[in-house]
Amino acid sequence: MGGVYKEMRRRFKEYRKVCEGYREWQRLQSKAIAAPSSRAPCRLLIVPADPWNVTGSRGDEAMIMLLVRYFASTYPEAHIAIITADEKGSSAVRSLGLTPLQAWCGPHVLRGICEAAAHFDPDWAVIIGADVMDGYYSAAFTLTLVATADLLARRGCRTAILGFSFNRAPRQSLKRAFARISPQVVINVRDPVSLERFARFTPTKARLVADAAFMLSPETNFPEYQTTLDWVKQQHQAGRTVLGVNVHPMLIKNARDAEVLRLATGVAGTLARLGMTRPVSFMLLPHDFRAGFADNRCLDPMAKQLCALFSDRIRHLGSARTAAELKALAGLADGVVSSRLHLAIATLGMGKPALVFNYQDKFPGLLRHFGLSDWLVMPAPDDSNAAELLARLGRFVNELCALRSRVVEKLPVVLALSRLNLDI
Repeated sequence: MGGVYKEMRRRFKEYRKVCEGYREWQRLQSKAIAAPSSRAPCRLLIVPADPWNVTGSRGDEAMIMLLVRYFASTYPEAHIAIITADEKGSSAVRSLGLTPLQAWCGPHVLRGICEAAAHFDPDWAVIIGADVMDGYYSAAFTLTLVATADLLARRGCRTAILGFSFNRAPRQSLKRAFARISPQVVINVRDPVSLERFARFTPTKARLVADAAFMLSPETNFPEYQTTLDWVKQQHQAGRTVLGVNVHPMLIKNARDAEVLRLATGVAGTLARLGMTRPVSFMLLPHDFRAGFADNRCLDPMAKQLCALFSDRIRHLGSARTAAELKALAGLADGVVSSRLHLAIATLGMGKPALVFNYQDKFPGLLRHFGLSDWLVMPAPDDSNAAELLARLGRFVNELCALRSRVVEKLPVVLALSRLNLDI
């Protein structure tokens, strides 16, 4: 019963936050006045999907760095600032050579963001929509993002919500938020399935794009890339297919250590059975290094288990890498099995196919961009579907050549949709 009461308290607290958020938004809307500037447009404000870590997620990092590089190349004199929640987030922003605005804090977050934005006086603002716009993590957090976009647009700032996914069960308390948002805000949805869901949820206009991270250029100028390339060549010379593999602990919500270990052991056992019957090598690819969410919580025990069987056929790329470096590494594999959306995006962006573990209902729309079949989307692995996973892994290996051709064929169209994110 204690767990039930705890969940009820959490929901009530969330409800109060949402109600307070709507009231504060309404007060600030009544005061929002366009404030045109006479100077050349050179200021970009980025509102991240995680103001505490900012670039802790490699997917968020990929989207932010794409924006930064685009604006810096287009406007060399551009001044770029990022909203943060604390010193950890601010330190991450400073490490990029950018300006942190530590405003996502205190009892009146929305007002604090508006005051910081007014002082910075941006010409453009981009909200990193990612996977938070349906309220999956917190309706109050999403409401703050939507309200921030609205208020910035009403100030005369050219504002966009970067391409985001939308799950099949968005928080109903957000209906009013999207109905209230200024029509001047450009709303980008990053896959056709999410766009269909968004259109069913609200009449507010949005446009189809592909994830902005498709535009991120891979980085190959680091030692581990060359050593991994050499290893891949050795595997190919031995007649083996190289599969990238990524599994993360968030496939189980609020997973305990024992559950994470069981997940890792189960997937490693299935991979071992594949390796015993087929000439396949495995490149373990972590894509998230945040404490508690780190992929290596799964990949470390998987590497240990697999190395005991196939020491020369396993490569664990365990150290933290940038999003651009990870994109280059993913491109070395013949195909990647991924539970991280942005690792799948990196893989597809390199012209390679992906078999995915569905997480937060984000993958079907991504694969539809490429005309890829639903069999490439697997449910989260557990004891009940190990045989099905093995069968799909075998099919994936068998059809890699045809899948690669389809990805390469569709990639130019997807890249064009990705570039629409920059049309603010």
